[in-house]
Amino acid sequence: MRDPNRINPILKLLGDIWRKHPDLRLCQMISNAADMCHPQPRCPDCHGSDLYYMEDEQIQEGLQKHLEQGGRDGNTD
Repeated sequence: MRDPNRINPILKLLGDIWRKHPDLRLCQMISNAADMCHPQPRCPDCHGSDLYYMEDEQIQEGLQKHLEQGGRDGNTD
């Protein structure tokens, strides 16, 4: 079983990002976070990272980067 203690920190990051960027949609935030972990597609025909196979720690790292960098456009307001 995966550690249930991983859930609240990830949800907090999502909430923090969403409050900072309320116009983003949920899947945009998750996609942006995945791209920050793996900026290059794994295959030429792929668009972004393969979320299905990403571990929660990787998404958490990407969410943290997303929050610190202000989002895909670099806006830190």
